[in-house]
Amino acid sequence: FEAKQPESNASAKVKDFHISKNMPFSRKQKVGLFVVRTDDISKSSCLVHPQKVSFLLNGTDVENRVTTSMDPGPQRPTNVTPLLYPGANLLQTIGCFEGSYFVVIAFLDVTPLPDQPPMLKDYVHSEVTE
Repeated sequence: FEAKQPESNASAKVKDFHISKNMPFSRKQKVGLFVVRTDDISKSSCLVHPQKVSFLLNGTDVENRVTTSMDPGPQRPTNVTPLLYPGANLLQTIGCFEGSYFVVIAFLDVTPLPDQPPMLKDYVHSEVTE
């Protein structure tokens, strides 16, 4: 959902969404919560949590997304897979957004990093000329 709010007004917002029992889902996939400030989406710093807003999913605090236990600065997507149910789910926000944000819940593919960087075959270094 989209949150637009003047600086001084605190409010509670509620959005329900449905997860189908028949939805194809891989064990490697997780469900993540993204919060994006829409003022300037060209920089990674737009993935920032509004400091005066708490997020709850199905009545449970979302880790590092409540005002009592929040990380400042840019945020990675928060894994909310254990908080979701097949069927109806409820996302609640409580507080003051102080700007425009998109709140997105989406599937994530988790790919582990290799132990060593891959070797590039037939890679030719460019010559440096001054």
